[in-house]
Amino acid sequence: DPRFTKARFGLGCEVNIFNGLPFIVDLYDPEIELFSIYSEENTYTITCDEDLIKLAKAVNSDENNIDSTYTFTQTNDIDLEYACFKTNKNYGWNPIGASNNTPFKATYNGNNHKITGLSIDRPNTYGVGLFGYTSMAYIKNLHISNSVIRGDYATGALVGVISRTGDARACTAIDCCQVSNCTI
Repeated sequence: DPRFTKARFGLGCEVNIFNGLPFIVDLYDPEIELFSIYSEENTYTITCDEDLIKLAKAVNSDENNIDSTYTFTQTNDIDLEYACFKTNKNYGWNPIGASNNTPFKATYNGNNHKITGLSIDRPNTYGVGLFGYTSMAYIKNLHISNSVIRGDYATGALVGVISRTGDARACTAIDCCQVSNCTI
């Protein structure tokens, strides 16, 4: 049926139908609770607000080692208004890389999509933004708009703190990103 060209099944994969034949696109990674692109190791899709919550949970956990070998690609515009409330109804979004001990170190490709409705009210917190702390990360092609972010120090819509560890020479790179209609 041409109306149903893409489906997610409880089999732990995403299957596309092309010319009546199924083929596997993504595999589910239970460790970080995201779908990985079948043909590429450590490459994951971010399709909705729930995926961003899972990414934040995985990065902020001491149990996962999300480093520069990982890539996350956003496939749709995402409205975070409900996710911010769901994450914490008093303080809003908990940043991806919420502390200097668990910074975001991977690649995030916004794929020229938007994130709207980011709401953070953490007036006593350092390192506030969609990404709180980053270290040797690469963030590209992302547009954040219609958002309200409040923090104590090192606060931004996209990134709060760009840090580096030890004598590392490479810092976070931000390429082709935009912020508009935001209050910081």
